[in-house]
Amino acid sequence: MHIDSHITAKFKRMHARVRFAEVRLGWRQNSLQDAVAFRFDIGKDARGQFFDLRLNPVKVKDVLVLDSRPRERHLLLMVREQIREDRLLVVKDHRVLMGHDEREWFLAGLPESQRVTTVRQAMEALKPDDVKVSQARHGVKTRNLNKRRNGGFKRQGEWFFIPVHGLPESSELVHRNEPLQRGAGKPHIAQFLVRTGGRTGYVRSWGGKVYEQEEWHSLIKEGRGGNPRSWQIVTIEPEIYVRGRVRHPDHKTVDLPGWHRVLPNTEQESGTFLPIAYVD
Repeated sequence: MHIDSHITAKFKRMHARVRFAEVRLGWRQNSLQDAVAFRFDIGKDARGQFFDLRLNPVKVKDVLVLDSRPRERHLLLMVREQIREDRLLVVKDHRVLMGHDEREWFLAGLPESQRVTTVRQAMEALKPDDVKVSQARHGVKTRNLNKRRNGGFKRQGEWFFIPVHGLPESSELVHRNEPLQRGAGKPHIAQFLVRTGGRTGYVRSWGGKVYEQEEWHSLIKEGRGGNPRSWQIVTIEPEIYVRGRVRHPDHKTVDLPGWHRVLPNTEQESGTFLPIAYVD
């Protein structure tokens, strides 16, 4: 599909490279009608990182830049997908925040319920409700809301750390140098970590699809899950608390002198991200 030159110009203004291409077909797909509407990623070549944006011309009706902040190196993109519902063609809007965070470019899908139109609104939409409550309780001023460190929270990449007083009574074993990870990306390593609650799930390989317990039992019963011993048991979406240093190769180390509750941003509500799970 045709991409207006003003869109690529807005990426260029924030010193980012972007490549638009047609979405690739999966090995089981015969036509673009079977493929996803779009697939966005951060690519890398000899010149460094770039936004690799692949669109399905059959399903994507339009691509718009809703807001751009060249000085902050952030941009809010909207993809309008044409879908069929009850024999009617309707348009579904998807919003993605793109930008630069410390040392790397990033992109983050926004919750479908959040119809934001500016970069600042998008950054607030990525905060879980408990993060917003914490920043309000600590009286964080408007100019500091999107700083990586303020009175209400500290942030490293997609993870927020909210200060708490002690640990829940149900807290379990303290783990050392434990990964914080969503999907197949590089993990953040927490010096001291406690998990509590959550529910049981199963995964074939780290970073792959996580199956709820009932889904997994159905797969095994129907013979589609292979050898049950080839699966790993994981804990899905427990409450997490950390203290000490949190390290990641793409971010500055965060130092947490006391216990902090850990919350991921709201990308998982965009419908394009895997649930968070931890190997037991």
